[in-house]
Amino acid sequence: MMMMVLVMMMMMMMMIIMMMLMMMMMTMMMMMMMMMMMVVVMMIMMMMMMMIMMMMMMMMTMMMTMTMMLMMVMMMMMMMMMMMMMMMMMIDDDDDDDDGDDDDDDDGDDDDDDGDDDADAAAAADDDDDDDNDDDDDDDDEDDDDGGDDDGDDDDDDDDDD
Repeated sequence: MMMMVLVMMMMMMMMIIMMMLMMMMMTMMMMMMMMMMMVVVMMIMMMMMMMIMMMMMMMMTMMMTMTMMLMMVMMMMMMMMMMMMMMMMMIDDDDDDDDGDDDDDDDGDDDDDDGDDDADAAAAADDDDDDDNDDDDDDDDEDDDDGGDDDGDDDDDDDDDD
């Protein structure tokens, strides 16, 4: 009897290892191992380990039929997981660029134009408080609101015309 249990365990181990390998292959083929895939594979492996442990426990304690049933259930769960993974892969956001937002341009915001909104209308055409390019409040490149009489005289004035 004990020998039988051992053989069964070995077989189960083999099956589980095979399944692991299959899953690795599948995941690799699907997405060439993106980070998400790595995480999922890790999770699967952990689940596998847990399953193996549980199997062993079951074998020691319960009847074979029960263990087999449990195994079937576990396999079903694994299949479900695989399906879910695949579904997740298939889903994509509905634009055609690689900047992670939901529009069709490559500038990383959520509208459909490419770029900045026109350099603040050419720095709001010179209308003056003043470093001069003139429409004048005056640091003087003449167009004049005169701060300081630039003498050609009719005068209220800062020159000496005695």
